[in-house]
Amino acid sequence: MNKNNLSIKETFELAVQNQKKGNHEVAKDLYNKILKVNPIHASAHCNLGVIFKELGEHEKAKSYFEKTIEIQFDHAYAHNNLGSVFQKSEEIEKAKNCYEKAIEINPNHVDAYNNL
Repeated sequence: MNKNNLSIKETFELAVQNQKKGNHEVAKDLYNKILKVNPIHASAHCNLGVIFKELGEHEKAKSYFEKTIEIQFDHAYAHNNLGSVFQKSEEIEKAKNCYEKAIEINPNHVDAYNNL
C-alpha cells in the first residue's frame, strides 16, 4: 500500500490518528493513497470531507460527502456532515433534509438531532 507496506486498514487507522492530531496534510495524503487502491472506500471519502470542512473548503467537503453517500447511502455521518455544509451556505432546507436522513439511518445520532 505504501512505503511501510501497510494494509488499507492500517493506513486508514494511521490517517485517522493524524487527522485527530490536526495533521491534515498527512491525513489527506494517506486517505488519497487508500482511494488510489480502493476508490470506493466510503470512510476515506467522508474523512476527507471532514478535513476540508474543518479547513473551510466547503465545496470540496460537499463533494466528498456526496461521494460518500453515493458509495454508501446509509452513511449517517456523511449525511450529517453534508447537512452542516449546507447550513454554512444557508441552504437550510437541504441541511434539514440531510439531518433528518442521518436520524432516519441512525436514530441515536445525537449530532444530527442537535443540528436540527
